[in-house]
Amino acid sequence: MQTNLFSIHDNQALSPTVRRLRLQPHNGFFYRAGQYIEIGFPDAHNTAPRDFFPFSLASAPEDPYLELCIRTPQGHPLTSRLEQAHDGDPLWLKGPSGRFFYASPPKRPIFLIATGTGIAPLRSIYRSQERIHAEPSEVILLFGVRNPSEILYSAEWKDALGDRFVPILSQPDGSWAGEKGRISSFLERSIHHFAWHDYDYYLCGQPELLTSTKHFLSAQNVPQDHIHHERW
Repeated sequence: MQTNLFSIHDNQALSPTVRRLRLQPHNGFFYRAGQYIEIGFPDAHNTAPRDFFPFSLASAPEDPYLELCIRTPQGHPLTSRLEQAHDGDPLWLKGPSGRFFYASPPKRPIFLIATGTGIAPLRSIYRSQERIHAEPSEVILLFGVRNPSEILYSAEWKDALGDRFVPILSQPDGSWAGEKGRISSFLERSIHHFAWHDYDYYLCGQPELLTSTKHFLSAQNVPQDHIHHERW
């Protein structure tokens, strides 16, 4: 696995609990959409650190920078470092790793299904030339989060997918008029709305999402090789 030195290009809040980190490589860096990297801050001598933390890339290989969306819980050792980091600061990176790739035949319609920062590799895949060249006949995104402030890249998804972008909120405020509950409940409510076996599926999120979604799709006779997933 390669270890590379990058510099921070942009570091800002994407939501109340997630930071967007864009990295500029000092040399060329090659990866496939859907892969992940590991990052670590330099030690006092600017050498590679002992601790690295894995995150899926939210950027496509064709983008001029690497982009991560990182949940920053209080007390996590990476949180304070990210909050204090500035543009131009160095950052070490390992990778890329993982085999969560776009694997659908040309024209086949796809479902993208994510919770939280699990949206990152799906954004990478959606933006990639692999997906664009495959020209899926339909793309639907189901995105489960707690509240409206956590809908990452909301404007981007609305512009790209229109009403085929479906955010599903588990803790909506009183003004929310969209889908509520969990992705599993949305799937059950929509059981007669789609020819489920016609689609390919790309899933990324907590184990509960993967288990419930795969169980639902199996019950709809979706072949296992139509389901691609990354555990978060």
